[in-house]
Amino acid sequence: MKRATRIPTRPQKNKENDMEILQYLAQAAGVAFFLWIGYGAFLVVRDSDRNWKERYGNRWILSKSEKAELDRAYANKQENKKAS
Repeated sequence: MKRATRIPTRPQKNKENDMEILQYLAQAAGVAFFLWIGYGAFLVVRDSDRNWKERYGNRWILSKSEKAELDRAYANKQENKKAS
């Protein structure tokens, strides 16, 4: 007697392809999410860096007195800008 072999049917193959497609979509969604979060963090850092350079220039280390003096100068500069 011949042994019956199981032949994979077409619907089963489609299920496997569907699962692969879903996995790829999930991976793409994960990458898109992390890129979106990374871009948001980049924008926050860029804006804070821009504000820092506008107030204090390229200085990295400031004493309290230097910072207070530069803050006063920046406030005066902003008042002059609004007045004109």
